[in-house]
Amino acid sequence: MDETFDPGEGPDAPVNVIALLDSLTHVVLIGGEFQAYNGVERNYLARLNTYGKADTMFNTAYAIDPDSGFDAPVHDVVPLGDGRIYTSGLFTLVGDAYRFYAASLHAGSQPILTRAGFSEKSVGDDFTGNIAYYGYPKPVYHIIEGNLPPGLVFDSPTGEISGTLEAAGIFTFTVTASNYIAPNDTQTYSMPVSKGATSITITSHEPQPVYVGQVVRVSYDVASTVGVPSGQVTVTEGQISCTGTVSLGSCDMVFGWPGSMVLIAKYSGDDNFEPSTSPMVDLHVHARLFLPQVSR
Repeated sequence: MDETFDPGEGPDAPVNVIALLDSLTHVVLIGGEFQAYNGVERNYLARLNTYGKADTMFNTAYAIDPDSGFDAPVHDVVPLGDGRIYTSGLFTLVGDAYRFYAASLHAGSQPILTRAGFSEKSVGDDFTGNIAYYGYPKPVYHIIEGNLPPGLVFDSPTGEISGTLEAAGIFTFTVTASNYIAPNDTQTYSMPVSKGATSITITSHEPQPVYVGQVVRVSYDVASTVGVPSGQVTVTEGQISCTGTVSLGSCDMVFGWPGSMVLIAKYSGDDNFEPSTSPMVDLHVHARLFLPQVSR
């Protein structure tokens, strides 16, 4: 048994017919002797979503007053796929219109997805957007091919895309829309995501003071608005340099001459983050003092 299909109290009287309205979303129509479905007034005809709940948009879309609807049981339901639904039964009225034992219901129009794309965003940006459409009633959406950028989620009932972008690249995905009126529409979208900005700073250099020939450990920090950058960092004085990784956080230098030095750290970037260069940091290297030996 499918545990996700839960009609609750279900219909208050027998169901005579079940008809599949949309194979993609598994939406069905039921007709029968009932006048309510799970406590919702539905006179002899109801549309159920994939979870077995009564779809309250159905009566609005087809201009059927839920307080009147059909005046007697429905025995047959035939969806034609173009928005029309043929019904037959013991009824003589549908709403306020006389329809002796047979009626055709029709309303709305097929969904048409707009071809507008998405503007470029960057790793770390918050994103909220919608798949735009024309048609009535409002469709439901499914991604049938490709993937959204990492960090984004897709809400099938509304077509909303939201989240925080986590990776750079050009991401292509295909969406189909269905509002139970054939044909469904399908559109492929492209979402470009550029690399995220970074900043790098030299946080310290030890020991202090520094003398010629000593090992100097230069520490640095690479930061971004979201995520953790990876890759190499090079610290340079101009004539000498040392290289470390973002995760290591430091590298070692040895100066062979005294004087005032200027250090700069450069982050190389990675697949998702842009390179960056630190502000300059001053470092003074002292000469070693050699005391003359005293002979005895």
